[in-house]
Amino acid sequence: MPLDELLSFAMFLPRKAFVPFGPMERHAGKERSWLLHVIGRLIQMRLDEYCFPQFAVHTNGGIATGKFSLAWLFKGLIGAIWLHMAWLLDAEGQRVKRCKLPGCLRVIHFEPGRSADDLGSIKDADGTFRKNARGTYKTRSDREFCKGRPCTQNYHYRKKAGWKGYF
Repeated sequence: MPLDELLSFAMFLPRKAFVPFGPMERHAGKERSWLLHVIGRLIQMRLDEYCFPQFAVHTNGGIATGKFSLAWLFKGLIGAIWLHMAWLLDAEGQRVKRCKLPGCLRVIHFEPGRSADDLGSIKDADGTFRKNARGTYKTRSDREFCKGRPCTQNYHYRKKAGWKGYF
């Protein structure tokens, strides 16, 4: 989504979310960074309000097994939605791969294909192979940049020009 469209939604955010960062007008030229700080603060506020951790002791027949776990609980469905939002944005907690170009925030998704075993036989009754029997194939796992964007060219140009952080 373009920055202009994102900023148009900023007026719908609660004021408490961007009070620590000041109004958007003070951050001319750094609107994207300001908006990301505000979104992070908003999610933290909602997690504090609707979610809480619970430490659990595992038992077997009422006897403690010595295993423990930390779980997240939430107050209603809205808490589950905010917790899910936080997990989706947490790139370290998920196996999410982002575009290699610094500053590009796009996520490269990998959707696994289905194996032929899951679909049964890949041959028709007359012995010929069915077309596209395996369904869709997964995205290349070695992809480093966004598809259909000039991120690859920008990265290599900047690397060749000697920009910091490009190696």
